[in-house]
Amino acid sequence: MRLKLDKLGRVVLPKPLRARYGLRPGTELEITESAGEFALRPAKSGPNLVEVGGILVHQGVPQGDLDIVKAIGEDREERIQHLGGME
Repeated sequence: MRLKLDKLGRVVLPKPLRARYGLRPGTELEITESAGEFALRPAKSGPNLVEVGGILVHQGVPQGDLDIVKAIGEDREERIQHLGGME
């Protein structure tokens, strides 16, 4: 993939790439360089899972095109069928 710098030295990451890595406006990136190349990656800001009231809660940014409401609904349906012996 080739990208161009604008006159201020900025580069725009294509939307599919931003979506794949969960990059949103304001996401901090970290740059590392070595032997004539550099790499961008999301800056680590701490643990993604933190305990809140005895429950682990994800504090990170969802990656990709995950529909969390649909995923939770599907998981609940599976559990209901399992508990009801309807598998």
